[in-house]
Amino acid sequence: MHKYTDSNRSATHAAAAAKAAAADASATSTAAADDTKKAKPTQRKKRIINFYFNLKPTSFVSKENRPNFVGGVLFDTSDPITLEPKTIKIAADVVFTSIGYR
Repeated sequence: MHKYTDSNRSATHAAAAAKAAAADASATSTAAADDTKKAKPTQRKKRIINFYFNLKPTSFVSKENRPNFVGGVLFDTSDPITLEPKTIKIAADVVFTSIGYR
C-alpha cells in the first residue's frame, strides 16, 4: 500500500507546475514566431488635428473631382477686432459633427 504524504503532493504539484510552465513557454515562442511572419508595418504619415473656435458651420463642400465626398466646410465667423462678418472654408477629408454646450 502506498502512503500519500505532503512531500509526495508537493513533488507532484512542482512537476505539474513545471509542465504547465513549459507548455506556456512553448505557446509564447509559437506566438512570437507567428508575429515575425506578419508583414512589417509601413511608415505612416503624420496626422495633424486643428481645432478652430468661434465658427458657425453653414455647409459642407464637396470635392471637385469626387462630388459624393466631403472636401471641406464653410463657416461664418467675424474678425475678433473689427467684428466684421466673414465666411471661411476649411479643407477636410473627414468631418465630425458635434453639439456644443454652454
